[in-house]
This record gives sequence, structure tokens and C-alpha cells, in this order.
Amino acid sequence: MNLVFDQLSYWQQPGILCITGSAAFDHEVTRLAEQLLAIAIQNGISIDTRSYKPHITLMRKAKALPDIEFEPIIWTTARFCLLESCSLASGVEYQVVRCWE
Repeated sequence: MNLVFDQLSYWQQPGILCITGSAAFDHEVTRLAEQLLAIAIQNGISIDTRSYKPHITLMRKAKALPDIEFEPIIWTTARFCLLESCSLASGVEYQVVRCWE
């Protein structure tokens, strides 16, 4: 699977600064997201209805989109992991729930 992150994005709510992709992602990534969505629905799991948007979070509680340039990041992988976002007093920590190859 290939992911190309080439755009700096600011999500005002909840104040996330991240990098995203401006072009379409690899078809495998889209198909995987659709399969995971279907499994969640089949198992009665409440899901976010927004479209899937691969991203890398750079900063939480950001106030604005900075004016910076960067080289695109090409991320190629043969495995993925499901992570749980845990809010702690020291900040957010991500814990691996399961990985697939």
C-alpha cells in the first residue's frame, strides 16, 4: 500500500494540525477502509460518518495553519495496525490494539 502525504491541513475542531494527501490514495487503502467500515457496521459498532482521510497528526490544540513548505512523504507499507487513542493527564497516548500483515 502506498500513501502520499503532501498537504498541510488544519482541522479547526478539534484543533488538529496534520499532514494529509491532496491526491487520491492507493486503491488498496480505500478498499481496506471500506472493508473495516463494513465490519464495524456488521458488528453494531458506532462509526464516524465522515469520509476516510488518512493523516498524520503533528500537533493537537493548534490555533492556526502555519505557512510552511515541506517535501511530500511517501509511505509504503505491507501491514497496518489498529490504534486506540487514550487521553492521559500527560497527553494523548496511542496503544496498539492489533496489527495485520
